[in-house]
Amino acid sequence: MKKIMLVLGLTCAGCQLFAQNKFPVSAIPDSLKKGANSVMREERIDFEVKAIGKATCKYHQVVTVLNEGGKDELKFLAPSDEFRSLENVVIQMYDAQGKPIQKFKRSDLRTQMSGEELVPDTKIYFLELPPAGYPVTVQFDYEMIYNGLLFYPSYHFQSKGQSVESSVFNVIVPAELGLRFKAMNTTIVPTIGNLPNSKTFTWSVKNLSVGLSEENGSNYLGNSPCIV
Repeated sequence: MKKIMLVLGLTCAGCQLFAQNKFPVSAIPDSLKKGANSVMREERIDFEVKAIGKATCKYHQVVTVLNEGGKDELKFLAPSDEFRSLENVVIQMYDAQGKPIQKFKRSDLRTQMSGEELVPDTKIYFLELPPAGYPVTVQFDYEMIYNGLLFYPSYHFQSKGQSVESSVFNVIVPAELGLRFKAMNTTIVPTIGNLPNSKTFTWSVKNLSVGLSEENGSNYLGNSPCIV
């Protein structure tokens, strides 16, 4: 009986350890690794307009950086000013097996003041994550609170040298406001739904290989797929 209990205990401990590991690199399809410097494993952006001038935007992004060429994905950057505030920041790093190795929160971020024409007192929150080696995976979870909207956030779902496993952009707006948008360098269209007093717009992409516009080099940003 003791031997059985010991085996069960070890089995449960092994299951618990396995359950703690998330986003192993081995789970990425080979077709998405080919030619890629990074892979967007999971992305969900929820932007909700509460009323004129008031909104929230929640970000959940998991990116695996395969090599040195994708190191820019390990940089966190977010502005905050009288119209926007950064909240609920959690940044988690995982090794190649998906084991958590480092965690950061808002108090770990560095700040720098930046002046803009429309918003002169902008505080930039930033953090450059230190990889122990590649591949490495980083998970970003944070929220932006808007109190006075100068513009709605754009949806850029693929960076240079990046393939995309899953990305979703969900927008909720009051029915009376509606939503104007423009697709650039992409043919994806939203699924439109209705809620009591609101309308929803959802864009989704899956299993997107590295873009052909990689050949444009420094002009990639202007040719990257996005919804504005």
